[in-house]
Amino acid sequence: MEQMKKTARGLDIFFKISQIICIVIMSVLAVLNILGLLLGYDKLVEKGALKMSANINGFIINPEDLVFEVLEVRKAVLLMSAVGLVMVLTVWYGIRIIRKILEPMKDGRPFDSSVSLNIRKMGWFTLGAGILINIFEAFVKTYVAQAMISANANGPVEFAVTHQINMDFIVFAFILFLFSYIFRYGEELQKLSDETL
Repeated sequence: MEQMKKTARGLDIFFKISQIICIVIMSVLAVLNILGLLLGYDKLVEKGALKMSANINGFIINPEDLVFEVLEVRKAVLLMSAVGLVMVLTVWYGIRIIRKILEPMKDGRPFDSSVSLNIRKMGWFTLGAGILINIFEAFVKTYVAQAMISANANGPVEFAVTHQINMDFIVFAFILFLFSYIFRYGEELQKLSDETL
């Protein structure tokens, strides 16, 4: 029992630090968005850096040198930054649920009634976050590709945008729902044991 308490405390500290890192990243993204809106993203992002990121974000670009208009650069960077902010917020919320699961375990109560409820909540969160990530990824890739096509000053170009739907989150959600059921059964056994004593 003491080993479980110690492990739960260690994990809680790790996830607390992770939450702080998420808050810092969200703050930096928010400040960059505000600066980008006030100063203009053309001052913050060089064309060369944008060209490199466009090449590694799942885009296959046929022409090598593209020249983008500043307005389209601003829109694309704003959208990617806003989506990044939502993703980090999603991770922060997931870590929050994990810490709620660890809370009774730190006190040596692995079969507390809140544990199975929070594991089930984590399962639903995993399903929702997985769907959200797939939608955002497809939307951002499509939007950025269209922005590049319309903003290219050198004339029309060909783009091929590839997107694969990742279904791993369904398996993880199913495993979490299964754990939730196991912990709920353990809670019932613990209650019966306490009543017997």
